[in-house]
Amino acid sequence: MKKIILPFFLLIIMMPYKLCAQNENGNNNVTDTLKKTKKERKNIDGSTEVFLLNSWSNSTRVIEQNNSVFSKSLGKLTDEKSLKIWSFGLGFRNYLSKHFVFEGGISLLRNGESYAYQQSDSSFNYETKYTYMAMPIRFQYVRGSQIKFFAGASIFPQMLMRYKQAQHWTNSKNENKKLDITDKEYYNSIVLSAGVNVGLQIKISKFTSLFVMPEYRWQLTNSLLPINSYRHYARVFSLNFGLTYQL
Repeated sequence: MKKIILPFFLLIIMMPYKLCAQNENGNNNVTDTLKKTKKERKNIDGSTEVFLLNSWSNSTRVIEQNNSVFSKSLGKLTDEKSLKIWSFGLGFRNYLSKHFVFEGGISLLRNGESYAYQQSDSSFNYETKYTYMAMPIRFQYVRGSQIKFFAGASIFPQMLMRYKQAQHWTNSKNENKKLDITDKEYYNSIVLSAGVNVGLQIKISKFTSLFVMPEYRWQLTNSLLPINSYRHYARVFSLNFGLTYQL
């Protein structure tokens, strides 16, 4: 009888320790799983990148007569050409899910046009530049990890900061003249543009990446006030590139 009772008694004593060990192992497994899931989510959902952006642009415009008493013939405006110009920006990207990204920020967006006229004894040319403070809002679809491919659509609320038309001409006496026009009285202070883009982002270290993003932007609202003789809408193709840092 003692031979039966003693092992049974020892088994009862040891059971709580065995259960505690199992619980600790189970808790450790749960903790490890939660940490792994949290790490995976940090790399996908809710993670944020900040970026610096440079943008080389080929800018042109759509210009048309204003259908009002102020309307005038387009004249030499039909001969305006595109203008190559730089823009700059900074912002952030937030990964809403594995494949969807929200992007916001602030940019110094620039667009414009140019004109040149040449005769045997005289010439006339100008460059018109519009500088806007913009808050681009982009929604991107993303695929990939170390190398990411993305495409998306965007909206650009823009506030006019500066207008400048730099005119240069020579007369029949071969005298060089110039005039800068900076009056923005007849221009809308706020315009709205939309855009589409595709891009590629390559990871170069644990937290940093390089990206390049071609983008086409078209202005939805008129640059000019209704009292002007024309309606003006910018059209811009940009090659955006920059550096991102994951927080």
